[in-house]
Amino acid sequence: MAGLSLAVTGRAQSPVQPVPHPLAVDAIAPVLLPEPSSYIEGTFLAPDGGSITLNSRYLLRNGRPWLPVMGEFHYTRVPDQRWEQEILKMKAGGVQIVSTYVIWIHHEEIEGQFDWSGRRDLRRFIELCAKHGMEVQLRIGPWVHGEVRNGGFPDWLVKNVVDVCDGPHARAEPGDRPAHEAGHGGAHFPPVERGGGICLES
Repeated sequence: MAGLSLAVTGRAQSPVQPVPHPLAVDAIAPVLLPEPSSYIEGTFLAPDGGSITLNSRYLLRNGRPWLPVMGEFHYTRVPDQRWEQEILKMKAGGVQIVSTYVIWIHHEEIEGQFDWSGRRDLRRFIELCAKHGMEVQLRIGPWVHGEVRNGGFPDWLVKNVVDVCDGPHARAEPGDRPAHEAGHGGAHFPPVERGGGICLES
């Protein structure tokens, strides 16, 4: 008890220093305007004239600040019969944009044989998102940071690679295969001008 009493007495004698709150805002300081982004943008105008740009602080959609809520959903990992139910759950949770990978290994398990059916039907997945007012960020890879074997590269490609080069002589052509097939020979991404729902691509 004596120890407790001394501790309390000792604490009472030392002056209490106010601790600044980590989220305190100085409302009298001048507001600094965002600076232009150092990111070099490509074509950012949609067929309807809409735009997505950015500055040093936030995204802009059609010139106005835009802070979207995005959620990840890998369509090929979920039975297609459950897609709509899962999309609706995301929407109910406040998600506005569904981000999804086009996982190469799921679409071309055998070299030259692309599969866009069932749980691999990218077009139907994008249309379901659009049906419920959800936009899509399409992550076409080819590398996948989503715990996929070989980083999403098909086994046949990995088996045939003799040397991996990350220098100036590296060949990037194989990485274009899923996007090319999806856009021109397979799923045919629904164009934005027809309400396709793709707002971003990476």
